[in-house]
This record gives sequence, structure tokens and C-alpha cells, in this order.
Amino acid sequence: MASTIPYWPKKKRVLEAMKWRCHNQLPPAIDLEYVGNSKQRPSKEEFQTKLREFIDITIKEFGQDPILYTTYNFYGDYLNPEFSSYEIWIRDIYSHPNTQR
Repeated sequence: MASTIPYWPKKKRVLEAMKWRCHNQLPPAIDLEYVGNSKQRPSKEEFQTKLREFIDITIKEFGQDPILYTTYNFYGDYLNPEFSSYEIWIRDIYSHPNTQR
């Protein structure tokens, strides 16, 4: 992916790592969280463009929508409402997740 987004995985490396999947396993999941003290953050529009590209590649490769694994903060900052149609898994180590949309 674009080098302007810190920690953005390289498409080829990620897809190579996922090739072992079998047809009867869980759908692919994309982990979307802040990393450390992420001072350089892309704009919402820039991030969403890159995420859409990655989701399109994932769907083409696996034939199904990915699950988006994220935190409440990241979901609010980058994913809602544009990606709310995808299955969302919330990582919350402090309380029970609230998945109402």
C-alpha cells in the first residue's frame, strides 16, 4: 500500500500469508487499530481510499467480504458510517462490546 500511511501492510505479503486458508474457514479479517503513539495519521479520506482498495483485493482473492476487527475509537474516526455495512468485530478490553449500529 501507500508508504504515506504508517504500518500499512504490503498487499502481496498479506495475501501470501493468507493463501493457506481453506474454503470452510472463517472469512478473512482486517485488523484496524491505532499503533502505539501514532502521531502521523492519514486523513479519513486517504485512509478510506486505501482501505477500499485493500477490501476489493481481499474480496477478489477470497470471494467474500472481510470482517473488520477494530476498536471503538478507530471505528468512529475512520470507519463509521462508510464501512458500517461490513461485519464489525470490536476489540474492547475494558467492557462488553456494544455493536448496535
